[in-house]
Amino acid sequence: MERRSSNRKSVEVNVYLSDGDKRVSRCTATDISANGIFIKTNPLYVPRHKCLKLMFALRINASNVVRLRRITAIVTRSQQDGVGMRFCASRKYGKARAVGS
Repeated sequence: MERRSSNRKSVEVNVYLSDGDKRVSRCTATDISANGIFIKTNPLYVPRHKCLKLMFALRINASNVVRLRRITAIVTRSQQDGVGMRFCASRKYGKARAVGS
């Protein structure tokens, strides 16, 4: 049984990762919760404890409008096909601080 503080929801959303001002890669989020996200990064390796900026491009149903959402997250789990990340307390770009620290 998994230990989770919030339920996960399956998604398929494009996520753009960046490290500071440098864009790293375009990936796909496969599940999300209130506290974190799993992102398919194959074949990109991202080390644990790495703080990254995430930008989501969300298309509004039945329109051509795309909304951009930015969140800072820390890699908590790294595996062959992707990374598990925990959202930071400050969800906007800027100073990143881990939840609970």
